[in-house]
Amino acid sequence: MDPAPNPNDDFPRIMCESAPERADRTRALIQRHRVRFEADEKGASIRFEVLPSVGLVTVGTLGVGRLWAHAYGAFALYDAVSRNAASGFDRLKLDSTPALRTGRALMKWAIEVDLALVRDPAAADKYEWIKRIPDGLPLPFDQRPFGSLEHVADHLALLAAGFIFFHELAHLELSHTPCEGEASHRQEYEADDWAARWMLEDTTIEPLARTKRLLGVAIGLGWLASNEVYQGVERSMSHPPSNSRLRRVLDIHVPDPVHVAWAFTMVFLDLHLQNRGVLPESSRPFSTFKEAALDRFARIGGLSPI
Repeated sequence: MDPAPNPNDDFPRIMCESAPERADRTRALIQRHRVRFEADEKGASIRFEVLPSVGLVTVGTLGVGRLWAHAYGAFALYDAVSRNAASGFDRLKLDSTPALRTGRALMKWAIEVDLALVRDPAAADKYEWIKRIPDGLPLPFDQRPFGSLEHVADHLALLAAGFIFFHELAHLELSHTPCEGEASHRQEYEADDWAARWMLEDTTIEPLARTKRLLGVAIGLGWLASNEVYQGVERSMSHPPSNSRLRRVLDIHVPDPVHVAWAFTMVFLDLHLQNRGVLPESSRPFSTFKEAALDRFARIGGLSPI
């Protein structure tokens, strides 16, 4: 994805398109809090953050390509699982179709970048492969046909980004202040709750649109949670574990245990667990998608860094 030419136009537009029924109210909140948006075009780490004292939201644009790669890979696998439900996920190989091979290659690159940046935060200054999607793979927001995997990935990645932007706006709306430990964790959960409600709880939202937004939220938080499959669950003074944040949002906003959002999350996490070589036990039956997803969350919580 090319760097946004005008963050103060493009980023608010993503927010408004993620919750169009609240577009006027979104613009009003941005204006009331005097929010400014800044694109960090050099830093490659995952960066969506707000500086409350000046209302500055900074986005690392190099990370957006990896967010899109996760959206493509997750939906490619979910689509394949949906089409082959009778066979079961444990029998579906990640390279069995061209779409799955492409998805796996995209996610492999995204994961390797995140791991490289954990080991060496300056890696982006040393290695060009970190900065762009490898040659021969599809690129985000490249005007692909409607309904194609690339088009779906574009839409889901924008919804994921919209949720993350709303999360940062929530810190301002809720008057959060810099802190550490449990107080900071509580603020992060509160910002997740606010952002999810903003995108999901308007009564005019059509069911299909709400489901798409839920998948976007799952990708936004799932991208962070998937890194815990490889890096382990970090004991951060600022943020709670990402897998617990995703689980909490789904618990609150998806009461139906067989809802597609739980199924999507299960498949998304399975993709990373299988990629690491930690395969779910196919012999263990689960009565709902939620039960299976909770099993995957528990597995992630017990992993150590590779």
